Amino acid sequence: MVSLEHLTCGDFSTRLNQIFRLTAEDGREIDLELIEATPLGEGRLDPAASSSFALVFRGPAGLYLPQRIYPLDNAGMGRLEIFLTPVFPDQTGARFEAVFSRR
Repeated sequence: MVSLEHLTCGDFSTRLNQIFRLTAEDGREIDLELIEATPLGEGRLDPAASSSFALVFRGPAGLYLPQRIYPLDNAGMGRLEIFLTPVFPDQTGARFEAVFSRR
């Protein structure tokens, strides 16, 4: 499993539009597409090095997952354990956000 503590916004920016396969508690596998990787705070000046950032994933329409840590698998990054929060859906599906805040 990949350690999240060293990953930056730039690590995820190169994986926009890629699939991260979520494994739900009941064993279902759900494909989430990474649609946004946004630097936060001072990292906005250098997104590639930003250590504080937000990610937005899109899943199938109608999908509801409670806020919690989920295992996500990506072909290039391996398995990550990420805390996801459901946010307002868009026209094409459910949306989930992960925020990484570091000092």
